Amino acid sequence: MNPLHPTNPVPPSDGAEERLLDLLTAQATCGLSPEESAELHRLLAEAPGEGADAFELAAAAADLAFIGTLEVMPGAIAARTLDAVRAAAAPEGVAAPLQMRAFGPASAGRSRRWAVAGWVAAAACLAIAFVGWWPTIHRPVSQADLASRAEAFAKSTPDVVRLAWGDFNDIATKAPPEVPGVKGEVIWSDSEQKGYMKLTGLPVNDPRREQYQLWIVDAERGLQQRISGAIFDVPAGSASGGPATVVVPIEPGLHVGKAQLFAVTIEKPGGVWVSDMSRRACLAANTQ
Repeated sequence: MNPLHPTNPVPPSDGAEERLLDLLTAQATCGLSPEESAELHRLLAEAPGEGADAFELAAAAADLAFIGTLEVMPGAIAARTLDAVRAAAAPEGVAAPLQMRAFGPASAGRSRRWAVAGWVAAAACLAIAFVGWWPTIHRPVSQADLASRAEAFAKSTPDVVRLAWGDFNDIATKAPPEVPGVKGEVIWSDSEQKGYMKLTGLPVNDPRREQYQLWIVDAERGLQQRISGAIFDVPAGSASGGPATVVVPIEPGLHVGKAQLFAVTIEKPGGVWVSDMSRRACLAANTQ
C-alpha cells in the first residue's frame, strides 16, 4: 500500500490541514528542514488521497496570491505551472505532464473545507500563472499588429466588405455629430462574424469619464435592435503629428445576419446596452 495514499483516508483536522498547507507552501518556495519534511510526510499520509506534487504548487500559489509584489518565477516552478495549466486544459483522455487533483471535484471522503481549499488554491495558481507570469497573454496587441491583421483578414476573407466612415448626422434633424470629419474604414465579414475598423480623427478620451462604442445595425433586426460591436479608447500617443489613428477589432455580442450600418457613439465608461445616439461620431453604410 502506498503510505501517501491510505486505503481509507480521513480528512485532516482544521489545525492539521492548515499546517499541511503551510508546509507545502514552504516546500515549494524555500524548502524544508529534515524535521519539517518528516512532519509533511506524516500529514500527507493522513490526507485524503492527495500527493505532494498535487498540492505543492497550488498551495504555493495560494500563498503567493496575497503578496503585494511578485518576484520573477523560478524556472522549475514556471515549468511546473505551465504543466499544470496544460493538464487542466488537456482534452479528456490525453496524458498531461502534471495532474493537479485540486482542479477536480472533491471525492466523497473529503471534508467540505478541504475540497474548497483545493479549489481556491487551484484558482490562485491559474490567476498567478496567467496574470503575473504570462505577460504575453494579456499584453495589448500593438496598433501595427492590428493593422497587419486587418489587412490579412481583408485579403483572406471572400465576403469581406470595406466601408468608408462618414459623419453620423442626426437621423431626424440632420444635426451634425459631436465629432465630425472622422476618416477610415470598416472591414467586416458576415460569414466570419468579425472584422476591424480603422478610425482617424477621434479625439483622445479619458476612459474614466467616457468611452467609444461601436453599434452594428442588422438588416434583419433594424435600428431599434442595434448590436454592440466594440467598446474602445483612443489613448494619448495615438497621433504622430496629426489626428489620432486607431485600429479596433469588431466582436459583436450577438449574431449579425447582414450588417447594414456601423455607427460609433460616445458613451459612459463600460458602454451601454442601448444608446440614445445623442453623442454621435461617425457612420458607415453597407449598400451592397
